[in-house]
Amino acid sequence: EAHERLWTLVSGLDPLQATSAAPGKWNALQHMVHIHLGVKAMTAYLALPKAVILEKFGRMDRPSMDMETLTKKYYARLAQGVVPPDRFMPPTVIVGEQEELIVQGRTQLRLMLEALSGWSGSELDLYACPHPAMGPLTAREMVMFTVLHAEHHRRGIERSMAGSVGQ
Repeated sequence: EAHERLWTLVSGLDPLQATSAAPGKWNALQHMVHIHLGVKAMTAYLALPKAVILEKFGRMDRPSMDMETLTKKYYARLAQGVVPPDRFMPPTVIVGEQEELIVQGRTQLRLMLEALSGWSGSELDLYACPHPAMGPLTAREMVMFTVLHAEHHRRGIERSMAGSVGQ
């Protein structure tokens, strides 16, 4: 639902709105592509054999956070100033039409959900998953983060659209 809300917002923008941004800020398409890059990375993680995940990242020795706790941790980390690693930075110029990019995002999310179907609830709480800004999280927390992250960037687009009214 969070991703659909993002895609609905971006789909409703005219091409100029979708590609315009204040200096030093991302435009709507860049926000959306950034989210897609994160979903793609999570899909790749979930598709790894669990033995590989255990060897590369280890296991977590604590219960998974709930969404409220994860959200507070994320916003506290954002307040400290976070810049995504290069592999999660959207290109300066996005190639492709809005609707084409949304179709790509829906495909990537479907692939992530398919990969997730191979996980049990206890496995999601057991395996560590690296997050570039928040350190190791459980796999469950990272799945929840994909929702939180999409909502955060949707709100960012809404704020930028509200700020551009009358300009």
